[in-house]
Parts: sequence; C-alpha cells; structure tokens
Amino acid sequence: MFGLEVEFPREVMTLRSAQVTPQRPADVRIAFAAVPPQPCMETVNDDLDVAWSTEGLTISVEEVGRFRVSNGDTVIVDPWPGATPAEIDLYLAGSVMGAVLHQRGMLPLHCNAFACDGRAILLCGDSGAGKSTLAAWFESRGYPLLTDDVCAVAFTREGHAVGHPGMPRLRLWDDARHAMGRSKAPVSSIPWAEGKFEIEMHADRVRAELPIAAIYHLLPAEPDDHFGIAGLHGLGAVDAITASIYRRRIADLAGGARRYLREAVELASSTPVFRISRTWGFEHFSAQSRQIETHFKSILNEISSP
Repeated sequence: MFGLEVEFPREVMTLRSAQVTPQRPADVRIAFAAVPPQPCMETVNDDLDVAWSTEGLTISVEEVGRFRVSNGDTVIVDPWPGATPAEIDLYLAGSVMGAVLHQRGMLPLHCNAFACDGRAILLCGDSGAGKSTLAAWFESRGYPLLTDDVCAVAFTREGHAVGHPGMPRLRLWDDARHAMGRSKAPVSSIPWAEGKFEIEMHADRVRAELPIAAIYHLLPAEPDDHFGIAGLHGLGAVDAITASIYRRRIADLAGGARRYLREAVELASSTPVFRISRTWGFEHFSAQSRQIETHFKSILNEISSP
C-alpha cells in the first residue's frame, strides 16, 4: 500500500485485498496502546484535532480515538470506549495514513488514479467532485485502477514522478453505484456517510508504481457554463496541485510546507496539469467521460511519439 509494507495487528476489512505475505521488515507498524491527550490541539478538516510534539503527531477524533504517528514508521492507536473497528479503520486508512506519508516525505494527493498504456492518470479534486465515480467508469472501460481517494506521489532518482498503488477499494454513493453497474457487487457501509459504500476494486487492479502521464483537477462548471478541459501552466498548475494535497494542514504542523511546495513545483514542471469543468447530472456523465478519455489518450500518444 503506497509502496510500503504496513503491519496491522488485526485484519482491516477495507484493506483485505491488499494483504500480502511479508517479503521484508515492515515499513510502518501499527499497534494499540495508550496515547495521552495533548493540551493544545488545532481542529483540522472539521473532525480532526491535531497537535505536534517531540513524540510525534497526535490526531484525536471524538468518539473514535487518539492516534500518534511518529517518524513515518509507527502508529499507536488508542480507541475510545465503544468505538467500532470500522470507525477506527476509516481514520487509519485515511487521515492517519496521510500523516504517515507526509512524515515519510511523500506527496499524498487527494485523487483517484487508473492506468492506461503503463502510465497513471490522476483525477484530483475535493470530496464530492466525482473522482471515484469517474474512476469506476474508467474501470468499467478496461482501465485498471491504481488507487482510490489518495495517491502517494514520489520522485525517482531521475526526477520522474510516479504514483503508488493505494487503497484497493472504491467509495461510491448509492446512485453512482447503480449508475456504474456495480449494484450487485459486495459492499460495506461507511460510518457516518449514509448512502455511501465501499466496493472492492476488480482483481486486475494495478499493484506497482506507475509514471504519471497527466493530472486532471475536477471542478464544477460555473452557472451557464459548459464542460471543458483547459491546460494549466505555471502558478495555475502549482495551485491546482497544492489545493489537492491530502491533509495539507497536517504537513504544515509537521514542518513540511517547504518540502511539499518544492515537490508541487517539480510535479507541475514535469507533468501536464489540466482543469476539468464538469456539469452535473448522470445525463451528461458518459459523454463527458468519453471526452476525458479522448483527451488523455492524446496526451499518451504525444508521450509515445518519437
């Protein structure tokens, strides 16, 4: 997961299809123990209280528990009484893993990603932008999925940006699940998100890092505007990438702002970035998705041309 061997003390249902026989010592270990409360905490993303100390980053979620993330390789979980495994796992596989990636110097982007011709196409945007629904559509068209919700970006020694395989599931609202023909797939409900479900990716999902071919930033079209794809350059491209950094404020508190800004500039300089203005409604969905498909195929043709 994210190019890391993560050792969990118990099965995490949302990650069961990512389970492997360990081939090397774990990069990240997760254990259950007491995590003391911190006196001064900052609220991040509405439901997270976060504090930084010499022992690491403490994340507190009311009625779920406290999590301490240290050195990018250790996570201690202190559940609240009555918190369910599903509630704990929701944060372990999300915000807590985002903190691990920031501490390890990786760049986690809030996006879905799929593969085409051995390269990754990233769909970035805020929650509700339609990333997972689009990814499910492309999966149904034969494009294997790389990750859902978070893509960990790293740079090779040669400076090429690569995306690592991440969460082996899709989170879809019920209407999207039916529209994408996934109504009969086994699902798990998501705590506090009535009508939203987790669905396992198809078995042919991507399991290795891929070079990133293009990044698309999804935004709703302005009133009376139409669907469109526009290239972003310079500061506009950097802004789109930094706006998509997953749990960016956590990185700020950990002193990582200079690093992620440098990496955002590097990524924007080496990878084409586009803004997609989308009109809402499933009556437009397939036509718009086909236009996106045509667009990224043209990018890949340019890359492969001598």
